[in-house]
Amino acid sequence: MIKKSKTIAFIFLVLTLASILGCSSSGDADLAKANEKVKKLSPLTETPKIAGLDIKEIIVKKGLETDNPPQNTVILTYTDNKGEKEKAEAYDKSIELLYGPYEGDKVSTLSVSDIEVELTNNMNTKTVNGLELLYTEINDSLLIYARHNGLSYTYEAQITNKYTKDKQFELFSKVITYNETD
Repeated sequence: MIKKSKTIAFIFLVLTLASILGCSSSGDADLAKANEKVKKLSPLTETPKIAGLDIKEIIVKKGLETDNPPQNTVILTYTDNKGEKEKAEAYDKSIELLYGPYEGDKVSTLSVSDIEVELTNNMNTKTVNGLELLYTEINDSLLIYARHNGLSYTYEAQITNKYTKDKQFELFSKVITYNETD
């Protein structure tokens, strides 16, 4: 009897691990495919990652067809509690969903483009890790902008107890230098 219950427990453990690993590798494969598409549709050489956060969704807002090459904007949404894949919203033809969307609270959204963004004069300036950042706060939201290595990065984030303003500046400075070597 004890041997039978150990066998059942072992089978349950194996099935549970297989299920977890199967879901994980499927999500990883989807992210790898999205990364390849990001490389084709934008000037990014790699999908920006933020340590401790998962990518919830990746979309590309396509530039005008008359632009040569088209100036697309990659928009990534990050979460710290990625759940199951959700049903995708209907987007217009200028937006292509590359990954997700997954359940989870949004921690931040990053937009990357080679288009220079024109900002109002009401932006504050802050230097973090040698990067000059322009930013503004609206209620509990933080909007940060930087131009780095020929790309425009715009970061919108919620300020919370866990993700303070300083933490969001740190995450942003790391994400725009994600593929640089020291």
